[in-house]
Amino acid sequence: MFDHIFSFGMTRTTIQAIGFYFVHFVFLFLTAFICGFILGAMGFIRSSEAAIPVGVTASILYTAVISFAILKEKNLFGQFKYILLALTAVILSGFGGALLGLVIPAFLSKISVGNLPTVIPAPGLPA
Repeated sequence: MFDHIFSFGMTRTTIQAIGFYFVHFVFLFLTAFICGFILGAMGFIRSSEAAIPVGVTASILYTAVISFAILKEKNLFGQFKYILLALTAVILSGFGGALLGLVIPAFLSKISVGNLPTVIPAPGLPA
């Protein structure tokens, strides 16, 4: 489920895509927390309400990077529908944070293209 979690060119099963979503959600949450903590320690943020834009910005940037990294690794930049999906993920992350923004990258990670390797689940785990 968690094999090759940062390999954006891999084709994932549904269970692996769910694992991809959760790992990247936690990673983004921790990244936004650390950024907010550092900015608070430096005096740029004075309250927890002021930290919310930091989380939203981190979510938008992270979702954009992940979505377009998947498109690049899977050579999907030539297909407008996938570019539109990646842009939609960025917009969703602006409205719903990582919770909504990472749904589309998880879906994009399931797309099988050409001769890309598929992540094979460990023995005993459902596909």
